[in-house]
Amino acid sequence: MMTQPTPFPPSGADPISAAAALPEEAALQTLQRSGQRPLTFTGVELCMAMSFTPGSPFWYEVNVYRSDDNRFVVRVAMFTTAEDDPEVKRAWECESFGEVMDSLEIYDPAGDLHLGMPADAVGQSALDLAAHALSLRARAAEARRQYAGLIGDLLYELQTG
Repeated sequence: MMTQPTPFPPSGADPISAAAALPEEAALQTLQRSGQRPLTFTGVELCMAMSFTPGSPFWYEVNVYRSDDNRFVVRVAMFTTAEDDPEVKRAWECESFGEVMDSLEIYDPAGDLHLGMPADAVGQSALDLAAHALSLRARAAEARRQYAGLIGDLLYELQTG
């Protein structure tokens, strides 16, 4: 797992005050969202973390932004190496830094997985369908494990700076 967090907030600092003190210049940000309109705001990226490891069939990227009105924006994206698996990109706004942390903790990455049901699933044997279900269950467990590790590292860095 690779994290590249910007030290935010400094240890013991109020996150909103620390965010207001960041020296970076705000810019127009437009975040793509799967199945939704893009989320556009003016702000700065506070941190980014990525769970990419060579050989993994998918990985996560998480970004946290501060908007110019001192709100926060969270982006979670799942990328995949499989051609038939779509990338999933989610983004939402949060009123406080605590809400950012809470929303990252409760996010369920298993919902990002492509079901990959064969077109002829109706004609499949029960054994084939059971094997597919077990495969999906294993992928969901891996997504949750990978995301939990990434978020644990990210939240630790954000909390301790």
